[in-house]
Amino acid sequence: MKTLKIALLSLSFFSVSVLLAQDPPPPPPPGAHGSTTSMSPSSEGGGAPIGNGVWMLGALAISYAAAKRKKNAKAS
Repeated sequence: MKTLKIALLSLSFFSVSVLLAQDPPPPPPPGAHGSTTSMSPSSEGGGAPIGNGVWMLGALAISYAAAKRKKNAKAS
């Protein structure tokens, strides 16, 4: 139980630090934006951290599977 608490605490700490480390908003569009030519608001795109979300999903799935396996091992 102690190791589970430590694992959950460290997972939550790293999750919060990843969520707070986001890219700043993109710069405003140039003055010609909205004219007859089509221009994107930002050539770099947004700062959506998709890879970090997949990493967190995998970490949560692994921790859930480990807790489930430990619970089943105690029951038998």
